[in-house]
Amino acid sequence: MCNSKTYFLFSILTILRKSRSSVTTTIPNETQSDGSFQYETDNDDKKFEGYIVGGQNARIKDFPHSAFLAIKCQKVDYVHFTCGASILNQVILLTAAHCFEDCEAGTKVLASVGDRRKSKGTIYIIGQFATHEEYSARIMKNDIALAVLTEPLVFSSTVKRVLLSRFEIYNKPAQVAGWGVTNDTSHTQTLYLKWTRQVVLSPRKCLILVPKLSNGYICASGDVKHDKDYGYAAVGDSGSALVVKGFIQIGIVSYKISRLSNSLVLYTDVTKYIRWITSASKQLYCRQFKFT
Repeated sequence: MCNSKTYFLFSILTILRKSRSSVTTTIPNETQSDGSFQYETDNDDKKFEGYIVGGQNARIKDFPHSAFLAIKCQKVDYVHFTCGASILNQVILLTAAHCFEDCEAGTKVLASVGDRRKSKGTIYIIGQFATHEEYSARIMKNDIALAVLTEPLVFSSTVKRVLLSRFEIYNKPAQVAGWGVTNDTSHTQTLYLKWTRQVVLSPRKCLILVPKLSNGYICASGDVKHDKDYGYAAVGDSGSALVVKGFIQIGIVSYKISRLSNSLVLYTDVTKYIRWITSASKQLYCRQFKFT
């Protein structure tokens, strides 16, 4: 039985509640051992650039919750792109729904954790992923997803999980970290993890800037008070965690509106999805490991 005792060792650090179901996609076992699929995708065309512009090089020990996703999305043909994610527990990763948008059975996903250089991290296979059942790409709503690994992570000083906040946090210093593109114009890429400070805006300020913003989002921008490490997520930095105090996750990089500002980023507000995350992660765990 996949009951509370079974799931206890892999529980998420927050209060558990029941919620609605999610849209789940299983990655067939026969596709997981395909040696032709490599996690190192620096020369591939990417659907999302999704990395930090500006900022500073990061130490993985400062962002041990960070995971790099290499996605081979099965549509009519395979499409390669990358995203970020955060570690919720030994087997569950949290990311953005648009990272798996329209990906069908046969999609292959690898996760790299534990090293600031994505090509040197420990590689894990994603067995299944679940997107929010009411995710909408048209109006960018409910941009949140979960992925389950086929084997548990080994926690260490460079691989740790986040704590999910149930409380809204505004006007506080926050941080976001990611791999890859470091210049919006030239699309300069990097193998190394980078980070930058963010300032989370109040809901009022956010709605003034983005009047039609869907419920479940927060806004954040580069911290102009810190010129040395001023920066922002590039066209998405999709799925990466917005954290305060280094380990409390309050947001997921979702999108930005370039005509308004390159540095203003819209994050999925994790505090609004605690019940969904808890319920969907348990269901995903049970499906992957064949509990009923």
